[in-house]
Amino acid sequence: MSEDVGASPNESGETPLFRSRTTEVGEWLDDAEGLTLGLDFDGTLAPIGADPEETEIYPDSRKAVEELVDHPRIEVTVISGRELADVVERVGIDGIDYAGNHGLEMRIDGEKEVHPDAVTARSEIEDLCAEIRSEIDHVPGSFVEEKGVTASVHFRQTPEEYVEEVVAAVEELAADSEEDIHVVSGKQIREIRPDVDWDKGRVVDRLDERAPDGWRTMYVGDDTTDEDAFRAVQPSGIGILVGDRPDTDADYRIENHEQVPSLLEWLATRASSPER
Repeated sequence: MSEDVGASPNESGETPLFRSRTTEVGEWLDDAEGLTLGLDFDGTLAPIGADPEETEIYPDSRKAVEELVDHPRIEVTVISGRELADVVERVGIDGIDYAGNHGLEMRIDGEKEVHPDAVTARSEIEDLCAEIRSEIDHVPGSFVEEKGVTASVHFRQTPEEYVEEVVAAVEELAADSEEDIHVVSGKQIREIRPDVDWDKGRVVDRLDERAPDGWRTMYVGDDTTDEDAFRAVQPSGIGILVGDRPDTDADYRIENHEQVPSLLEWLATRASSPER
């Protein structure tokens, strides 16, 4: 791997655009026996909408992932904050692996598993959701999404003057829970999780362990919760941010989710190149 690939953002402090670095990323991929590819869902394979129930995978992204399924040198895993059953249904592509609830639930080679500590905390999270729902019921645009072993409190559509009230209610009620509950910031949401040492980065670590010798890892995502995965791929892998923000550990970025299909198509073509 060259020193430039997988390095920190350039000297200007900006994360370089992927399209400006395809030569070095191509050389990195040529040196690999295969690619373990992790993909976020909301904001990456699908646009972020006001209502998570209405979100659908971007059609061009679906087509691009489907074309990777039978590629002998690429293994795809969709890693989402959504409940496992939800993300499997919304992606709906066989032949790939899935991780839901930031990896607390996984479906690897068709076999489902759930982190045991998450199972233990499920009832406490259900009770906490009921308390939060009661506390913020009067706040316009906010709602609680229960996801089995985790939950999300959304305030994307909430007027700015109410946001602090919603965040304070979530954090205070979680702190008062009998079980250890962890609150994590996301894009205009707060994630409620069992206090388990597990995140998208740990999922990436596990995928690395399963990969054949000589394979390398790439992760593509847009949210602050994807930063764990960007760090996990280092130092030999590559993280690609969808969008832009100054405080990221991603190596490169693309401008929006509509550019994800082109990225995936480029990976499939380059991984099939006879020059590698």
